[in-house]
Amino acid sequence: MKKRICRTDITVALGLLLLSLIPLATNLKALYFNCYNTMDFVIYQQAIYDISPHNLNPFISLRNINIFNDHFDPIIYLASIFTWIFGRGFIQLLVFEWFFYAAMILSTLWIFRKEDVPLLTALPYLLCVIMTKLILYPILYPIHPTTWSSLPLFWFTYFVLKNNQVGSVCCALLLCFFRESFAFALFPLGPFYMIKRQWALGAGVLVLSLFFIIFELFGREFLLGPIADYGDSFIRSLLQNPIEFFKNILQNLRYKAFFQFFYPFIFIFSYSFIVTKEKKLLASQLLPIFLFIAPLLLLQAHKNLITAHYGAPFAGVLLGALGTLRLFDSFGPRAKVLGLLLFLASSMGTYTKSLRILAFSRFSSYEKKCQVSLEKVKSSKLVREVVASIPKDETILATVGVIPFILWPDKTIHQFRGLSGRAPSYDYLLISVNNSGNIDPAKNHHVAKLLDRCRPLAQEVIMDNEYYFFARGEFRNCAY
Repeated sequence: MKKRICRTDITVALGLLLLSLIPLATNLKALYFNCYNTMDFVIYQQAIYDISPHNLNPFISLRNINIFNDHFDPIIYLASIFTWIFGRGFIQLLVFEWFFYAAMILSTLWIFRKEDVPLLTALPYLLCVIMTKLILYPILYPIHPTTWSSLPLFWFTYFVLKNNQVGSVCCALLLCFFRESFAFALFPLGPFYMIKRQWALGAGVLVLSLFFIIFELFGREFLLGPIADYGDSFIRSLLQNPIEFFKNILQNLRYKAFFQFFYPFIFIFSYSFIVTKEKKLLASQLLPIFLFIAPLLLLQAHKNLITAHYGAPFAGVLLGALGTLRLFDSFGPRAKVLGLLLFLASSMGTYTKSLRILAFSRFSSYEKKCQVSLEKVKSSKLVREVVASIPKDETILATVGVIPFILWPDKTIHQFRGLSGRAPSYDYLLISVNNSGNIDPAKNHHVAKLLDRCRPLAQEVIMDNEYYFFARGEFRNCAY
């Protein structure tokens, strides 16, 4: 009997992991043919490539800032080690991000099977993980430490709900290395646990959060120099005029987008309160979870950012609470089916997008005309070989979609009309033409104007075909 259950566990785990490969395969195909908007991807890609024992905070030419002056997420050191071992390429980075998603699926299975919960009881919770738009959508917008944080947030929620103080503090510390905003989210839990006379846990979380908050507000700029302003404007707005702060949130929040991402969880948690006989117990269990996610919700509502990678932290917390409290267990068959159908409905758009890309090479919106061609890949490989020999003191201007394919460590490369700023001149131009690759945020007319102005300044045309214009020269006052 034991052996048969073990085999069933393995079969279910392999089946779920196979389903989790769908978004990974989608990303691999899209990046292989340069068909994604990779503005954020290439920033982290360059940082991960350029990190070394002698350069712990590399300057990112693609963002025009040192990486930890932009966001403080040292977990990327782990990604750097991964690429150092397995090779530097966009494929390795996509696989690295997928590991976090796969680990969350296996974690969900583990928390049930370690308590000998029947696999049939655990299955709805496992299905929720692979049908949660809050995590699927970020995975299809690779790569971000915010997306990776869903795994430690899952375990943080588990340990909090299981009253495991050591596990809670360890996960809280780990979270502060994924994104600076988590220190602010942890802060309310310190006083909460101290009021409950859980002195060690309350003091530990409070000291930890205060240390990283002080570091974020004062220490990071003191140690690293000027930093990008993300949290400061949030805090200033809240402290200077709280009424206006909340008024702006209520007026500007994208309610439709918020609902599209959260409605399965809204149903599950609301219905749980209706059917449970222990309403006070459930409320007391969920209170610390609410105190944690409330600052994150305020921060994202303030910036009006719910989509892309911003939903992943909420996925980790909500899925962790759903599984740890086993909320489905109190549902009748119809309510359970309805809950799963809501998760399925919310995730259909992301799986449909994957199907269009994998089966039909049809990309959404501005990506829909992107060419999928093995001849283009051959050209991309030739470009990559040339880029490898370009010294760091020579600057490349490139459209964003091709950068993940051709990027090497220690290169100075700028995004065309992206986040790099404008250099006085460029030594190389690498431009996707004829809708051969993603060029966002540039448009076709921007590319046409750039080529008209810069082509006469080319001293050597390295490649000029239906996919790329790649040239060397002194491109001054023309590349904008």
